Amino acid sequence: MNKHLLTISCLLCCLPFSAKAQSLTAEDYRRAEAFRQKHFQEKTQNLYVSPQWFRDSTGVWYRLEGEGTLSYQKVVFPDLDPEPAFDHDLLAQAINEALGTEKVRADSLPLDGMRFITADTIGFNIGEASFKYILSDNSLHDWMPVWNRGSRSRSISPDSQWVAFAKNYNLYIRSVETGEEIQLSTDGTREYAYASYYGWGDI
Repeated sequence: MNKHLLTISCLLCCLPFSAKAQSLTAEDYRRAEAFRQKHFQEKTQNLYVSPQWFRDSTGVWYRLEGEGTLSYQKVVFPDLDPEPAFDHDLLAQAINEALGTEKVRADSLPLDGMRFITADTIGFNIGEASFKYILSDNSLHDWMPVWNRGSRSRSISPDSQWVAFAKNYNLYIRSVETGEEIQLSTDGTREYAYASYYGWGDI
């Protein structure tokens, strides 16, 4: 008897939920779909801000996104007031002059891999070109040569003076200042290449 009562009780408890589920419409589901993360992120900015430390740990810098805009901010210790990481207008002008274009906008600078080399110098990539920008005198310089598209990888040394990369299946380093290349390995082959990854499609 108790077993039957328990079964009936469970069925009665499920009835309100079942009735509620049946009353949902396609419009209800469309509204719920709008709150999924991928749609929510399209309508909001800066939900996740990722601060990056200065090399000397005297502060942090970060990016802020707006509607069609992008800015770079910094906070220097012990002051905690956010301020522009650099003059966006001056940097946009310097980049346009260097690239011979007028397409780079101050409110959406395309700085790939942007980082502070020193408190007064930032480094970044635009396409295949790499630059360093000195904030104090608004000067833009080639930071390293344009890289061969065939290079599988590269890594910058902690002092930003050397770049390690793979070429012809071997390891090399290149001086950022002079462009001199030094080969570190000589036994690399296609089957056993340094700094490479082979997937199933390569076998």
